Amino acid sequence: MKKIIFVANNVHHYKLFKLVKNKLYGNYFVDVLYTYKCKEKNSIIPENDVLISINEIRYAYFDREITYFRKRFGLSPKPKSEVFSDIIGYKNYFKKLLKEEKPDLIIGELCSGLPDLLLYEESCLLKIPFVSIRQSKVSNGIVFCNPLLDKPYVNDKKISELGFAVNYVNKIREKIIKPKYMVKTSKKFKFFDFSKVKTLYDYLTLYRELGTSNKKYFQYAFIMHIHRFFNKLKIIGNKNTFSDIPVNNSQKYLVYPLHYEPESSSSIRGYPFDDQLFLIEFIAKNLPSNYTLLVKEHLGNQGYRSYKDYLKIKTFFNVKLISPNTNVDQLFGLVSCVITINSRMGWEGLIKGLPVISLGRSFWDSLSFIYKIESYQGLSEALYSLDALVSDHKINEEELFKFICEYTSAEYKGNLVLKSDSIFSESNINALSTSIVDFVDNGVIG
Repeated sequence: MKKIIFVANNVHHYKLFKLVKNKLYGNYFVDVLYTYKCKEKNSIIPENDVLISINEIRYAYFDREITYFRKRFGLSPKPKSEVFSDIIGYKNYFKKLLKEEKPDLIIGELCSGLPDLLLYEESCLLKIPFVSIRQSKVSNGIVFCNPLLDKPYVNDKKISELGFAVNYVNKIREKIIKPKYMVKTSKKFKFFDFSKVKTLYDYLTLYRELGTSNKKYFQYAFIMHIHRFFNKLKIIGNKNTFSDIPVNNSQKYLVYPLHYEPESSSSIRGYPFDDQLFLIEFIAKNLPSNYTLLVKEHLGNQGYRSYKDYLKIKTFFNVKLISPNTNVDQLFGLVSCVITINSRMGWEGLIKGLPVISLGRSFWDSLSFIYKIESYQGLSEALYSLDALVSDHKINEEELFKFICEYTSAEYKGNLVLKSDSIFSESNINALSTSIVDFVDNGVIG
């Protein structure tokens, strides 16, 4: 009988994976781990620091507990010795775990922090498949993909019909509709939201269940929810935080959609463009004089981003910070180009026929008619020739339709949308369990 290990890096997926585990008994041996608990205590740092790789140092900078929360709350950096001790602690734990348990498959989320990145590396060394389970970006199902790339494993046995792709593209070109995974996060702010109380309760429950291991992470996460509430109040109280869409016929516009932070998309898959404030400043300083950059906040990120970040963006004279509630169809009708790390607006923009400058790794970055940039030097060159890039742009419809058909062939039934009404329902747990069995049995990843 095959053995599966589920790994979660947030309380919602930990709770979900435990429910799925109960359904899979009889089919597989199953275990569920919370990655921030998986650390060997009192880890000894090697005398030769070279044993800590450059990748591992970068992973530490992507981590919420080590970097994001401390920076967000204005705290001093975690000492280098403690960071290295964390790295060794996680590595030793996962080495021992995988060698003893010998799982056939690891299923988790997209890697977003130090522990899951180290687990991914260790699984690769031992040739144990590590698969991310993810909400589909095209329909209401789920996909299984590489934990670093967000690109699903395509099932060549069930390629979707062309008609679906044509209909999907036509609908987006007619009107942008919020995808399922953004319905909850884009809801208007409430002074009292019971779901927030429930989330705090889940954190406390998990903290009691897992003991005091890495208690700083739980404390920071708890404080962040409170901090976000007051930050939202500050934004609401400052009516001039965001500008309206400008109308100036003598100007051309491009849009940069701010990405959710902290998240795998903006940090791990966005590197070296993961510092969005620096990126916006760089674009502003390299933008042709006949262009203005419109920066649109992410609907689900309100409250997480510091108000000081907004004030910083507003200091650039050729940049306008526009509301997260801006009508995207209207915005696409105004701008000449989309510049993004890997946002949803990049996907929608390329379908609408706009040139898209892609800075990160995304599920759609293999398309030949996007402008893939991998360095700041490359970005500077693209901005310098922006008028030519816009005028010469052509979309390959046939390639787009084929890509959508291949993507949807990788979809399975299930719902992973955090905070959605049905995520913990019996029907969804059954659907997810069945999809996992089908994915494993189909042998898509070999």
